Amino acid sequence: MDTHRRDTVNLDTQRRDTVNLDTHRRDIVHLDTQRRERVNLDTQRWDTVNLDSHRRDTVNLETQRRDRINLDTQRRDTVNLDKQIRDTINLDTQRRDRVNLETQRRDRVNLDTHRRDTVNLDKQMRDTVNLDTHRRDTLNLDMQRRDTVNRDTHSQDRVNLDMQRRDTVNLDTHRQDRVNLEKQRRDRVNLDTHRWDTVNLDTQRRDTVNLDTQRWDSVNLDTHRRDRVNLDTHRRDRVNLDTQRRDSVNLDTHRRDRVNLDTHRRDTVNLDTQRRDK
Repeated sequence: MDTHRRDTVNLDTQRRDTVNLDTHRRDIVHLDTQRRERVNLDTQRWDTVNLDSHRRDTVNLETQRRDRINLDTQRRDTVNLDKQIRDTINLDTQRRDRVNLETQRRDRVNLDTHRRDTVNLDKQMRDTVNLDTHRRDTLNLDMQRRDTVNRDTHSQDRVNLDMQRRDTVNLDTHRQDRVNLEKQRRDRVNLDTHRWDTVNLDTQRRDTVNLDTQRWDSVNLDTHRRDRVNLDTHRRDRVNLDTQRRDSVNLDTHRRDRVNLDTHRRDTVNLDTQRRDK
């Protein structure tokens, strides 16, 4: 009794209690299931170790927090039994999963790469944040929409994975790019100047519309021909950027002016009477 240990064995239940009367630690061993329970009577901590599977449970009876460690795989689960929060840490890969069992939200943090995934299991929304580069991906698993935000450059990408449409918004310059990945059409809108560019990446035609002045420019990037239409006055200018010839047509009166920008010669043709003034 010098060490103040007390052992109690119940031969029927195969339970062995060991109490250290100095440290107030009590060990309970189930001789059949090879489970060992250790209780610190002062701190109200209760450890359970399955000696076969190498699982250890630690419960703080006051805070209602439970830690479970698999000593082989180095996985640790922490459950706050009151708040219904469960944390899982893989001590080797430094991955941490946090599940709120009530709201069904799951956070996954890779402590090495500083990536954080948040999944709302009900709404099927997943957020991924790279804590270093400040990039955030939001994936709506139902609607197949993905948002990517770079919090430093204030650029936001939105991809509709079903329709294959991608929107890019620079939140500072208010530029918005929209790409239809199937039709290869790209729209660019400057939300401040109300300029709107449309590029067909296959035919290499680019349309620019100033939504305020109602001017519309169309450039064929292969042939270097540019059409400019004023949607209010119905005047269309066509410039061949190589030969520097410009045709101006009044779509109402059907009069066409042709100007050679080098020689400054202008021809005017009435398209109805086919009469030409020079």
